Amino acid sequence: MDYRVPKDALLDRFGKVDDEGNYTSDIKSEGKRFAMSVSCLTGGRVIIARIGAENALQGLDIAIRFSLAR
Repeated sequence: MDYRVPKDALLDRFGKVDDEGNYTSDIKSEGKRFAMSVSCLTGGRVIIARIGAENALQGLDIAIRFSLAR
């Protein structure tokens, strides 16, 4: 399947596509450009892990209270 995305719908925070279809970026290193793009997702991953840890602690607290009551 081939999809076409209009040029005005592209996110151009780290790179731009000109009218001829050429890609340019101010960040010359491909590795650094990838790291900058992925770094935007890191905050969400940290929050998801934190929520999971908090829920696990809450579940442990409930289990301990239940076992003490029995």
